Amino acid sequence: GADLALLREKGAVSGEAVLAMANAARQKSGVAYAIAESGIAGPQGSRRSPKPVGFVAIAVAGPEGERAAERQFDGSRVEVMRQIARASLEELAALLGV
Repeated sequence: GADLALLREKGAVSGEAVLAMANAARQKSGVAYAIAESGIAGPQGSRRSPKPVGFVAIAVAGPEGERAAERQFDGSRVEVMRQIARASLEELAALLGV
């Protein structure tokens, strides 16, 4: 995934970190597309991150390029995780132009 220097500088829940993860997943597995996400789903925040519960970074990478987004979701842990899954697929659709 992401190298330690990047994680220390930007944090694991960042667009830069998840882009590195998605690109590494693509390269190491040989797939055409990869999605990576990292976030604070809750119900409690992280002692390691100042980011609030519901904050997530999502990235997709493919032959057309790559894109990352940082979003804030509300709701229970399960609701946040569902929103992350949906947003991940929306980012992939946007990369594909559909």
